[in-house]
Amino acid sequence: VDRVAPRPLLNVQAAVVHGQRAHHLGHVARRAAALAAAQLLRQQSARVAFRARSRPLDALLGVLLPKGKRVVLFSGWTSMLDIIEQFLDERGIAYARLDGSTNRVQRTVDINAFNMPGSSRFVFLMSTRAGGLGINCQTADTCILFDSDWNPQNDVQAMARCHRIGQTKAVHVYK
Repeated sequence: VDRVAPRPLLNVQAAVVHGQRAHHLGHVARRAAALAAAQLLRQQSARVAFRARSRPLDALLGVLLPKGKRVVLFSGWTSMLDIIEQFLDERGIAYARLDGSTNRVQRTVDINAFNMPGSSRFVFLMSTRAGGLGINCQTADTCILFDSDWNPQNDVQAMARCHRIGQTKAVHVYK
């Protein structure tokens, strides 16, 4: 009898452990679903916020681009840059993009392509916080701060990227 008693106890312990494990896995699945839903909600709310501001941006670009203006558009949110990227694609506007995920070589290629005389890239999308050495958009004559950063110094630094050595035109800033 002493030998039989521990076996059912082990089975009960194993069942409790498996039950907790199943409960834990269920919790992990629910948490992953909740995170996915939250991310989708953030994307949808960003799209709604963009729709409200896309008309003025569309009108502004409609005036600037036919005049040959070169635009650097800053946003503090890379998800908003994704949406603006889709917006520009829908309108067939050539652009370059720089954010924290852009490697150094691609950054140099994009900046040189944007600054090249006669370049077909009229818009440069840039994260407000994408920084570092060598960001010089001296051919840009228009700076659009799509959404201001909580730190005003970041906006000042963003505007300064258009006011660099070699700039020959007046730079207009839109917020």
